[in-house]
Amino acid sequence: MDYNSLLKHKTAIVTGGAQGIGREIALLFARQGATVAICDVIEDKGRETETALREISPDSFFSVVDTGDADALMRFCHQVEEAFPHVDIVDNNVGINIHETVTEIKDENRERVFDVNLRSAILLTQYFIPGMVERGSGTILFTSTIHALATVPVYSSYAVSKGAIASMMRAIVAEYGDRGIRCNVIAPGGIRSSMWQQRMERMNAFELDQAKWAFSDPLPYHGECEDIANAHLFFASGMSNYITGQHFLVDTGAFIKLHAFPTYDYPDSFPISRRLDHMKRNYHRGKGRDAMDIYDRLGVKKYINAWDTMSVIGGSRMEPATLDAMKEAAQNFIEIKQLHQVLGDSIAQMTQNESAYITAGASAGIMLTCAVCMVTGSGGSTEDYQKVPLNTNELTRNEIVVMKGHRNPYDFAIRVSGARIVEAGREDGCTEEELAAVVNDKTAAVIFFDTHHFARRGLGLPEVVRIAHQKGAFVIVDGAAQLPPKENLWYYTKECGADAALFSGGKGLRGPQQGGIVVGRRELIDGLRVIGPPNQGLGRSSKMGREEIVGVYTALKKFLEPGFVEKKQKYLADASRHIIAALNDSGLFDCEVIRPGPTGQSYDWVYAGVKDGLSASDLRDALKNGDSGIMVGVRGNGLTINPLNLEPDEIDQVIWHTISRAQALSDDRNS
Repeated sequence: MDYNSLLKHKTAIVTGGAQGIGREIALLFARQGATVAICDVIEDKGRETETALREISPDSFFSVVDTGDADALMRFCHQVEEAFPHVDIVDNNVGINIHETVTEIKDENRERVFDVNLRSAILLTQYFIPGMVERGSGTILFTSTIHALATVPVYSSYAVSKGAIASMMRAIVAEYGDRGIRCNVIAPGGIRSSMWQQRMERMNAFELDQAKWAFSDPLPYHGECEDIANAHLFFASGMSNYITGQHFLVDTGAFIKLHAFPTYDYPDSFPISRRLDHMKRNYHRGKGRDAMDIYDRLGVKKYINAWDTMSVIGGSRMEPATLDAMKEAAQNFIEIKQLHQVLGDSIAQMTQNESAYITAGASAGIMLTCAVCMVTGSGGSTEDYQKVPLNTNELTRNEIVVMKGHRNPYDFAIRVSGARIVEAGREDGCTEEELAAVVNDKTAAVIFFDTHHFARRGLGLPEVVRIAHQKGAFVIVDGAAQLPPKENLWYYTKECGADAALFSGGKGLRGPQQGGIVVGRRELIDGLRVIGPPNQGLGRSSKMGREEIVGVYTALKKFLEPGFVEKKQKYLADASRHIIAALNDSGLFDCEVIRPGPTGQSYDWVYAGVKDGLSASDLRDALKNGDSGIMVGVRGNGLTINPLNLEPDEIDQVIWHTISRAQALSDDRNS
């Protein structure tokens, strides 16, 4: 068998051949020696494909045909009959969909889908089978869909029409198999076809993510039109002479996942009762998805995190690329100091800073950076790092200034370094004079906690930098939760002039929870490499494994990829809108978007004000303690919902349980 000319001297018809899967089928057939006639309603694309076909097979051609028009289809059949001596392959590929439910689809829309997808296949097959029977051979192919086996909402007419094709295939095999007619159905999964692309373009980011989850594939790649064309070639050629009557899925295994865990949601325009029913089904179907994972075996309760990137519940959900990198890092041994140096240099370049260092979280970063500022500010040597934290009175600069309005539980890390905290200003604010009055020749650094709350209770960072530098003190910025925006990685240091800025690795960066980054002046970062792990001394207690170090680096690299943050923020905005629409429809909540978030996060959150005299705290506790295990925040008499760590199917669960628990509390209150 010549695998370069599998269809030599064959003639073929491909409907819907102007673009997408049909175009790739036609071109592949031609490259394998066939003469091909294609039809489609899209003339410009059809002419482009015809030009490409004729460069390979000069007698191939395209006709503008609406396959839903029986008369137009018959004219095409006559044209083919006149052009070709016979037809060996009839490939019924055309397909359209109109996105309406079973009960809501208009008669004319349903008939249109059936005419194009089903009747055209029946008519075309009826027309050419007699000639095939006369010659004793022929191949009939149909492009069906994964929806014919496991569909999702608003694909009903498409699924029914394509599902009927499988029954017709079996009838053809039963009636004409002994006459040499082979017939098979190829059912694509989520292929990057023109139909799929058009559907995705109409989705918002949240719906798109749901669809990608529903049709995501066990194999680590997505299907392309060429993959379906290859399957058609196999069934059209002599390679499949012994195969007929098959409904063949080409979906890289997506059917298994879709069938087991359907999560695709109804549009927000659908009634809340319908969406809630769907969400409830999703919850019960998905409950066992993670059954008997490590936490189940340990007897540790799992939660859906709609609260925040809180350390007490594990921070954030890492990207697959980060987990893969950490697993890879664990396979070999290296020198930790060299790893720190190489990755620090790379991070510095990525973040437009002089230097950078990976720490065991932002809190460890505060502790170590304060220690370095004391030693460096005092003109100390490497040996002087042994004076922290117990003998800092021997250092000339051993005080860290904090504006009183910035005091918070996290500043305990300053005291652990051995520094003495000096307050500036008042709880409700600080003037330049008040800050300047306490910054002196004992001040190693001023630390600026940049969160949404604290920034309003003190001077701005540029003023703090100016005053501190006038007195010879460093400025440290704690921006633990201030990613995104990614620009903060260089804004604090490069634009505002801070000497060091610290970020958590396990919050918006979505890296390891036991990770953080310090960026800034080279002399301070060099000091961190002296005092930090694996060296003995203060930093030894905050050492990291090679896995976490690589994980932080990989998370940052992913975070800085072009479009990554913007895509994520759009997803969060659409998810928030989706949650708000559903909760508001219930009549139990009055919702709005929060931006910035409680600690200044620059992406959309949801605030769900509780109505009907309910207590937000009681509702929060009910969500946490019930079998749902959902964590949310409380502000005033409302819930705060952060979608950052929610998968699409988890968002449905949050909506359904929040409404269900609120309704139950309301019923109890009114009974």
